[in-house]
Amino acid sequence: MGKRNSNNVKNLSDLILRTAKDDLIANAEILGFNQQGEMEKMKTYEMRKYLAMQVLANPLQVLNHLSYEDLMLFQQLVDAGPGMSAMYVSNGAVPPCVMLDLIDSHHDIKEGKVFYTMTDDLREAVSPLIDKVFDEFENKFRFYIESLVIGALNIYGCLTERQLKSLLKEYLDLEDDGTGTLEFIYPKSAAIQLCRFGFDDEFDEPIYASPFVFSIDEILASREEHPEIKDLKHFDKELVREAGGMPTPDIPNPKSREMERLLETKAGFTEQEAILTLFSIWQLMQHEENVTDTIQHLLDTDNRLLSVLPQLSDFMNHCPRWEFSGYCPNDLFRMSGGLSGKPHISMGPNMRKAGYKEEDLQRLLDDVWDNNFGDKDDNDSFMPHVGFLKVGRNDPCPCGSGKKYKNCCGRAN
Repeated sequence: MGKRNSNNVKNLSDLILRTAKDDLIANAEILGFNQQGEMEKMKTYEMRKYLAMQVLANPLQVLNHLSYEDLMLFQQLVDAGPGMSAMYVSNGAVPPCVMLDLIDSHHDIKEGKVFYTMTDDLREAVSPLIDKVFDEFENKFRFYIESLVIGALNIYGCLTERQLKSLLKEYLDLEDDGTGTLEFIYPKSAAIQLCRFGFDDEFDEPIYASPFVFSIDEILASREEHPEIKDLKHFDKELVREAGGMPTPDIPNPKSREMERLLETKAGFTEQEAILTLFSIWQLMQHEENVTDTIQHLLDTDNRLLSVLPQLSDFMNHCPRWEFSGYCPNDLFRMSGGLSGKPHISMGPNMRKAGYKEEDLQRLLDDVWDNNFGDKDDNDSFMPHVGFLKVGRNDPCPCGSGKKYKNCCGRAN
């Protein structure tokens, strides 16, 4: 639990006062209000009062649209009592209940934490109903579908509606193409509705994205650079469900548990720190261009990771990537036919300023290569990926000529 709330927002109508007109209409429609379009005829201040009144008058309807994680947050805030907030480590995703302006949030940038607060009138309205909502069979089914949908989106980054239906057909062993289940769940699930970002121009169909995605266009553009990837990588249903757990999803990686133990035993992390660190690495991998960028960023922020650098590289090479449709760098390495020789580290000025020595990092990489390259078990082998390494224009050329990259092999670029 967090701390006593110092925010002056006491009533739901005060919280909704900050919401723009278009968002008010969208939020009302997600929660099942404005079915007849009556809000479009109102002025903005009337919309705000109307939506707050509807939420407080129909709390069960609101709760029946919220995700399992939202309801757990509601439960925490109800149990905490008036004026108290719930605290979480900031993870980059905004809970649906916050996006719908039902819960207030305050980010402590210095501590890297976010505090959530419930208004007194909403707490009074939902308090007697939360247990009932958790126990409803229809909600349990909805929670199950939501975990599969959000899990798939977290793994793949974004999916067209056709792809999402196909996955639901597989996960649930449906007789139809998944349309029936998605059409049944969609209007009841605020979480899934908020994941619907736009349309796929090629097929003119809706496209859905993970709560952690910044730009669908960047993912789609990156995928076009990998025509060798013809389909989505397959994951077992239970792994997908675990990847749908929020606020910290468990993304499938065969090296996760080993890496957690190493962070605890060799780098001195607590169990919670280890879990959050691996989750942060997964997030960083989706937005950095290559493994080397990610390693440099991590070593700049936490020197303890240097003690597990080879295993950390192995973990990252097994991370499913959005731009690779769920495949990991190791998968693409195998698709490309592998390497003909040892890779060479060419360290840039930022790493040198941080106090790292190129020969030390090269020795670590050589040891990993010698001990693991050629391992017959693809899931356990570590294979560095020169094809994804990024060399700065002013860095030494990795060919060993002694020239700057821009004056040697990078001249054509």
